[in-house]
Amino acid sequence: MEGDKKPILPLLIVIASVILLLLPFRSNLSSLPFGLYSLGGLSEGNVLLALSWLLAATSIIMLLAYEIKGYKKALKLIPWAIRCTTGFLTFSVILLTYYFLKSDFSINYVWQFSSTTLPTVYKLSAVWAGQEGTYLLWAWLIFVYTWIIQEKSGLENTFIRKSQIINLLIGIFFITLTILVTPFKTLYEIYPDVTPELVASIEGNGLNPLLRDPWMAVHPPVIFIAYAAVTITLSGALVYLSTGEATWESYSKQWNRFAWLFLTLGIAVGGFWSYKVLGWGGYWAWDPVETSSFIPWLTLTGLLHASVQYKRRGDFKIFSPFLAVITFLLVVYATFITRSGLWESVHAFAQTTTGPWLAFLMVNIAFVSLILGIDFYRRNEGKITQVNKDSINLICSFISSQFVLALYKKFLEKGGSALPTFRQAIFIFALTFVLFLILRRVWDEGEDLKSKNSNVQLEEKEEEEKIELLTRENLFYIAVVLLSVLAFVSFWGITYPMLVQARTGAKISVGVEFFNKWSLPFTALLMLAMGFCLLYSKINKDKLTRMAAGVIIATAVSIIVKPTANLYINSLGPLALFGGMGAIYRIVHGISSPKTLKGKLRQASIYLIHLGLALILIGTLISAVYEAEMSTSFTFPDEKGIKRSILMGYAIAVNDIEVYLTQDGWWATAIELGVYKDDKYIGGGLAESIDDRKFGKVTHVYINRGLFSDVYVIFQGLATQRPGSVIVPLTVKIIPGVGILWLGIVLLSVGILPLIIIETRLEIPPVRYSRMIAEDSAGQVSNPDREYLEKSLAELRKSYEEGKISKKAYKTLKKQYEKALEES
Repeated sequence: MEGDKKPILPLLIVIASVILLLLPFRSNLSSLPFGLYSLGGLSEGNVLLALSWLLAATSIIMLLAYEIKGYKKALKLIPWAIRCTTGFLTFSVILLTYYFLKSDFSINYVWQFSSTTLPTVYKLSAVWAGQEGTYLLWAWLIFVYTWIIQEKSGLENTFIRKSQIINLLIGIFFITLTILVTPFKTLYEIYPDVTPELVASIEGNGLNPLLRDPWMAVHPPVIFIAYAAVTITLSGALVYLSTGEATWESYSKQWNRFAWLFLTLGIAVGGFWSYKVLGWGGYWAWDPVETSSFIPWLTLTGLLHASVQYKRRGDFKIFSPFLAVITFLLVVYATFITRSGLWESVHAFAQTTTGPWLAFLMVNIAFVSLILGIDFYRRNEGKITQVNKDSINLICSFISSQFVLALYKKFLEKGGSALPTFRQAIFIFALTFVLFLILRRVWDEGEDLKSKNSNVQLEEKEEEEKIELLTRENLFYIAVVLLSVLAFVSFWGITYPMLVQARTGAKISVGVEFFNKWSLPFTALLMLAMGFCLLYSKINKDKLTRMAAGVIIATAVSIIVKPTANLYINSLGPLALFGGMGAIYRIVHGISSPKTLKGKLRQASIYLIHLGLALILIGTLISAVYEAEMSTSFTFPDEKGIKRSILMGYAIAVNDIEVYLTQDGWWATAIELGVYKDDKYIGGGLAESIDDRKFGKVTHVYINRGLFSDVYVIFQGLATQRPGSVIVPLTVKIIPGVGILWLGIVLLSVGILPLIIIETRLEIPPVRYSRMIAEDSAGQVSNPDREYLEKSLAELRKSYEEGKISKKAYKTLKKQYEKALEES
């Protein structure tokens, strides 16, 4: 591959260097005559995006050329095409960041979300404040992951090549979205009459004050790191459904964990931002946008559990890959909710033109996955490995019919919705059927795959197996099912109002009570299954059964007797404690076991995750049920520094008031507070109210965080004035248990790290190589016979190309066999 570096790498360096060198002269370029600067929108950023798109498309074509025609030269060119695509997208991100840091308001996107007074850290976070930046970030991350897979695994492996085709297709889709809503569009393109002098004199619109927070600065990239990683999960699942190669589990396992970690962190950061910034004293409100991120977290958690059983016993052969597909669809759906403008949310963007594109992606991925899943089931029953030609024809027909409709709507239909109407949807399916019949006629091979394998039958076990209900496998089944049901409850809760509105035009809302009510029984069962599974095999089964029965009875008694006035505490409290105690028991038992340090750490990490989940539930219950609130007011300066009792032994005092102008020129009022517990000073700080006439009133709450409770003070401005004094109205909340919730999130996140860092990618060598690999990895080739070695080397390469052995193991064994051949 050395020879292919010369023509491509210098070209990449030259293009990037020219663009970077032109940056200081950008303002002069804008004054070029006849619109030569933009060249129809092809500014330097758009050039980079266009080059990325072309190189990504070239990579896909070359991969298909190798797969279909065996074009071997493609394997030398594809790696550099992927590297260059990733490089150009990286330059695009750097370029957009540069525009924000330099406050280049000739770029419309920069003008929308930045200003000269914006601190540098928020100029950086403003890069992904709008949909244009987030699509660029998403596309870039997908190609970074694609590049990592290529560098780590190469392209010699059949499974890797096929999965890379899917990764590239998804990546090029998001490059397309980025180009459609390009963040590099200039004011000169939008307003042809604008002059460079006018652009130089304008001030940016600025960033919404709600987004000027360190937690919100990191929230979008953390979420999209997870979203992009789910693409890798999808590609492995689709290749598995089309080929049946078991490599998909080892291929996607670490990516699943990686995505789960960052999705967990993203949701947690968003919840903490909501708690700290929005000023209503809550971290979760079942808002459509925040809920839409939680749903794929549930299905991804289910996928992690299903993958364990797939690895151990071969269970969930179809459900596991479908969970991967559903997780990706839900990730896109979450983005659709944010971008479509159909859902009212503090997180949502205004309605944009990309909603139909996201809908197009969801529909096609769902259709392709469904066809491949049905085909996989038929093939699995008949022990067939090749995809049925009819399935390929049906998929191609469906996609082609959509392009036909898109061309019609583009060139013949005037106006109308970007999404297809009901009649147009019928047209798509009718045309799909016609095209399918045509393709079937053209590509008919004369015999059905099933008939080729009609003599293959599954072996049936003659002896009856003893059925046990309380087994670890059944508990895994229950956990996966319950997580899927919880995901559906949340999905239905945010989707049903839109379905009603689309059908009747009436706007309805689904309240918090719907989510809490319907999630309650399934969460209770999940906690019971978790506690039972954690203690399974470590405690006598009969004793464990009695223990679980005792927990169920205690829960029933708690619901009937009502030790508290809240149903959720009474029903979920005992079960959450049961799950938490089970996790603690396993952690202690694992640390005292004779396993290696690596083994202990791995086991402890798994149980830390489950302990974290129990603590999150306990903290949520305590904080939601036992929160106390009161309103009070102080006359300042008459009551300056005077302590006033509020709730639960707490007291507060207003020590000072300051009125000042913000950097953006708006008036702000800050009050200095002191907080006391049992007459003892425990802390103090500022609560602020900013009268931002561009974005509305902004409240910065004061939170005194304690080990057991938070004191939450909301100040929304001075109420009235009297001669020589002012009234300071405050809303004070005492929120217990929040610290337990945050601790649970920390354990949840920390617990997954050892599994990502310590565990290497699972190797799946063929059974006939198990002993050979074990011996050869120790440097001992078991049989020095030359014919045997040559045959083994050929089989080794075949296994690697089929995805049955990793690149690392392949290289190690290949070197040992070649050395043995030389010595023989």
